[in-house]
Amino acid sequence: MIRSMSLNTISCYRSILILFFIALLSLDLEGQRVWTVDQLLDLNLIEDELPYQKNLNFINNEAKGMPFVDRYEFRTETDEMEFERQQYQFRVKFNSSDERKAYDQILSANKDRYSWLQAQFELEVWEERYKNIIDLYFYQKEMDLLGQDLELLSDKKKVLKKILDNETQVDVSEWISNEAEIFDVLSDSLELELKKKGILQKLFGRVGQIIELDVFNFIQIQSINRIVAEVENVATQHPDNALVMAEEKLAYAEYNLELAEANRWLEFAQIQYKSDDDVSFQKEISLGTSITIPYKNNNRVKKNDAALELLEKKYEANIEEEENKKGLFLEEAKIKSLFEQLDDFKVMRENQKLDSMFESFSEDKIVSPLVLIGLKRSILRNAKNQMDIEKDIYESYINILTKKAAFLKVPRINYLKD
Repeated sequence: MIRSMSLNTISCYRSILILFFIALLSLDLEGQRVWTVDQLLDLNLIEDELPYQKNLNFINNEAKGMPFVDRYEFRTETDEMEFERQQYQFRVKFNSSDERKAYDQILSANKDRYSWLQAQFELEVWEERYKNIIDLYFYQKEMDLLGQDLELLSDKKKVLKKILDNETQVDVSEWISNEAEIFDVLSDSLELELKKKGILQKLFGRVGQIIELDVFNFIQIQSINRIVAEVENVATQHPDNALVMAEEKLAYAEYNLELAEANRWLEFAQIQYKSDDDVSFQKEISLGTSITIPYKNNNRVKKNDAALELLEKKYEANIEEEENKKGLFLEEAKIKSLFEQLDDFKVMRENQKLDSMFESFSEDKIVSPLVLIGLKRSILRNAKNQMDIEKDIYESYINILTKKAAFLKVPRINYLKD
C-alpha cells in the first residue's frame, strides 16, 4: 500500500509538470504558419536601414570638389579713428591644382569606403539570416527526435506500471529514472522552443506567431561540396579586404593632399583701398599677394603623420588579405574533416546493426518490450549524434560562403535550396 501511494504521488507530480510544459510549448500554435526558405531570405533591408546610405547619398549628390578659390575675405579698419581715412581690403585665398586633384581622390576613396562598409554590413546581415534558418531547420529536426523519444518513454512508463502492478517486490529505481528522463526531454523541448522563438525574433524583428520551416527542396548535405567548389573566391571583392584597400587609397589621397599643401606657393592675392585726400585715387589703391617659398620642412609634422597612416593602412591591407586566405583555407579543411567524420560515423552505425536488430527482435514475442524500447532509443541517440555533425557541416558551409562573399553576388542566389 505504501509503495503504491508513493508511486502514485511521484506519478502525480510528474503528470503536473508534463502538463505544464505541454501548455507552454503549445502557446501561439493557433498562429502556426509554414514559411519557405525563399520567403525568409526575401526579407530585404529597406534603404533607411542601411547605415551608410546617407553618407553615399551625400557624396554622390551633395559633396563637391575643392574649388580654385578657397574663400573671399573682406576687411576694414580706421586710421587713428579718422573715418575719412578708412582702409578697405579684399583678399582672395586659393587652392592649387594639386590640392584639388588630391581632394577629388579623397572623395572617390570615401565613396569606395562607404560602399564597402555598407557591403560589409549587408554580408553580416545575410550571414546571420542564413545561420538563423539553419538553426530553425535543425531545431525542427531535433524537436521531432525529442517527440519520438518522449513517446518511447511514455510507452516504457506503461510497461513499468504493468510490471509494478503485478509484482510485490520490485525495485522502483527504473521507474523513477524513467520519470526523470521524461522530465529532461520535456525540459530540452522547452529550451529548444525558446531558442526557436529567439530565432524568429531575429528574423522578423519581433516575437510573433510560431512558424514552421518548409524543408521541401532544402539543400541536401551531399550537395554542399559541389556548391562550395562552384562558388568562385575573389579575395579583392570581399568587403573586409576591399574595405582596407579603400582605406589605404584614402590614406594615400590624404598624404597627397598634405604634399600639395606643403608645395602650394600662392597663398592669396588682395586689393587694398586707403582713403587719403592728399593723394590721387590711383595711389589710394594697392595690390598685394602672399607667396610661400618652397622648403622641404614645410608641413613636416603633417606629412609625417600622413605617411605613417599610409604605411599602417598598407600593413592592414596585407594582413587582412592573408587572414582571409588563411580563414578560408582552415574552414575548407574543417568541412572536409567533418564530412570524413560523418562518413566514419555512418559506418559505425551500419556496423552496430541496431536497426536490423530492432526489426528482428520486434518479431520475437519472447523479447521484453523494455529491450525493444531501449534499442529504439539507442537508434534515436545515434540519429541525434549524426544530426549534430551534419549541423556543424551546414554552419561551416555558411562560413565558407561568407568568406567568399557569395551572398553579395547579384542576382541573389538561394544557397539553401537544391
